[in-house]
Amino acid sequence: REGSGTPTSAGTPKAGQEKPARDSSIVDVVDMIIQREGARMTVNFKLVNTQKGDAAAGGYVHLIALDGKSSPPKEWPYPQQKLDKGVPANYRKGHVFYIQRFKQITARFNLGSSSESPTVIRVLAYDQAGEVILEKDMEVGHVS
Repeated sequence: REGSGTPTSAGTPKAGQEKPARDSSIVDVVDMIIQREGARMTVNFKLVNTQKGDAAAGGYVHLIALDGKSSPPKEWPYPQQKLDKGVPANYRKGHVFYIQRFKQITARFNLGSSSESPTVIRVLAYDQAGEVILEKDMEVGHVS
């Protein structure tokens, strides 16, 4: 019955509740380079402002190196922080960015041993209010 207060998963959102489509991200990741030396791994990339016009984009970016082959899956966050169910417990502890066009970011991971090997780099970007504005998984090939 209408108006019963019971939440439903279907239906049209009320005005003001629409969320931007996933493909209209505010930022994106380009030119990612992953280098490995023993138990250390370095990830370089450009965080790019994809908005039209001169609007700046700002927020917090996190990287999580994941090894989905191990059980349980291993996670290495950058910047170093506590993860809660695979996401940062506090989004404000990320690498701060404020960009007109792009920002070069370098993340360093200490994997603990040279036999550890992440299979995915997850990039999470949050706006100032804590909304996810980018979630992108990048496959890690054979890294030397």
